[in-house]
Amino acid sequence: PLSMAGFGGGGVSSKKKGGNKKNKSKAKPLKPKSQWDKYKSLKEATSVKVAARTVTEGNDGEWYEVGKVKSEEDKLTELAVFMQRGIITSHAKRMQPLQFLPKDQAEWAYAEKGDDDDADVVWIAVDTKNVD
Repeated sequence: PLSMAGFGGGGVSSKKKGGNKKNKSKAKPLKPKSQWDKYKSLKEATSVKVAARTVTEGNDGEWYEVGKVKSEEDKLTELAVFMQRGIITSHAKRMQPLQFLPKDQAEWAYAEKGDDDDADVVWIAVDTKNVD
């Protein structure tokens, strides 16, 4: 299993009516307590800032820092953000309710290593199409 932590677990599940449920497997979302315990257990890993922004046609919004993630040996930061994008988005909506409206499309990013100064953070957007 992957060792990463920070914001919650898997993505948002969609509920569909009907259909065959025998062959469908669902990943269990991580509970906040277990996710926090995992984050704390990654003592050697570096905390990496994560942010979200709204994206509209022709206009990318401002990045809003919403938390931090860790991954084992700091190798899976992009994957950690990708897998936890649902909780990152919901946290952004709680922190900035006027900036993240219910129907807005969000984009996620993590801070480039070594960016401790909030004014000069370089955000690296997570490409959701190329994460395996």
